[in-house]
Amino acid sequence: MIYAAKTIAGIRPQNQDAVFIPEDGLLAIAAVADGMGGHNAGDVASALAIKTLVGYMRQSTPESVREKLINAVNMANSAVYAMSLTDDAYMGMGTTLVAAVLDKDRFIAVNVGDSRLYHFNGTELKQITEDHSYVAQLAALGYITKEEAARHPQRNIITRAVGTRPVERVDIFECAWKRGDKLLICTDGLYGGTIVDATIIHAPSSTKNKKGTRDKEMHQVKKGNQWYFGMKVHAGVDAGSGFVHTITGTAANVHDSQQASELIRNDDEVVYGDSGYLGIPKQESIKAKENFLQMKFRINKRPSSLKIKDTYKGENWDKKIERRKSSVRSKVEHPFLIVKRYFGYCKVAYKGIKKNMNRINMLFASANLLMCIRAERSLAPIVG
Repeated sequence: MIYAAKTIAGIRPQNQDAVFIPEDGLLAIAAVADGMGGHNAGDVASALAIKTLVGYMRQSTPESVREKLINAVNMANSAVYAMSLTDDAYMGMGTTLVAAVLDKDRFIAVNVGDSRLYHFNGTELKQITEDHSYVAQLAALGYITKEEAARHPQRNIITRAVGTRPVERVDIFECAWKRGDKLLICTDGLYGGTIVDATIIHAPSSTKNKKGTRDKEMHQVKKGNQWYFGMKVHAGVDAGSGFVHTITGTAANVHDSQQASELIRNDDEVVYGDSGYLGIPKQESIKAKENFLQMKFRINKRPSSLKIKDTYKGENWDKKIERRKSSVRSKVEHPFLIVKRYFGYCKVAYKGIKKNMNRINMLFASANLLMCIRAERSLAPIVG
């Protein structure tokens, strides 16, 4: 089996995630814990939960795998709860926890909280675990739809967590899988985000229309110290996969932020963008859509606002947070690079924006396919 893991702090100065994958291949178990944000010592809770769970699973006991995995979570819950009583700084701490024991033809998973486990069989990505959250309960009872749950203002409230009480219920799942299948274990910070950005496509400045004048849809714009003439392509990219899901076209002099509302999906939870998108939460087009008001806008600050005195010797946390945002936002540059450099579409012909967008839509769809092939992902056939 092949294992891989990655965790970043996001915009927080402290990473509250903990992860375990077997380095020696002897213990076929993978686990992820996410400390409760806004509570004391979330990083301590997640690290202790993983350490206790893995330590118990390494022991030789007569239990079945199912029993041992449940007991391991119970041990982790007891350990975190006991530590929360030892110091005021730990009071109320807790964490989500997802773990899976892997065999050749099956896997057994446990879950507490709203972190998730997905199973990908080559054509379909299926969520195996169930979220223990307030909005998940509302959706299960039929009070709200799944779409409403994705943008509910209380969607971050979880109803179960490791370490917040002496005993906690544990969900367990057992599923079949085969060679080539993949499992994804993630925290709630992975899903539901869009990256917005724009790029200028040049047009020959000498091109005239039938009336012998420049096309009104093409326009000049100054970027930095250089003038450009042409159109601008605005793109919305999925923050998880890096695939383009929405594009629009305007004249080059249209500001990036004016198209932001057209690029954001209704079920997005977070939006990333460069400093050109500062202030978009205040735009009327954003305020007009109620679900947009519940989204988190992680927009990069202007570099000039991050300067500190040379005499300051401490960490510049503002810069670190901005780098975290940029590490996610950089995904939007890949499809632009493919379209403009790999496919060679650096200059647009005179056809008007509407006709040019037909070609641009095809190019970005092809860029998605190329990124999919490079990532060795399978394409599911469309049925019906």
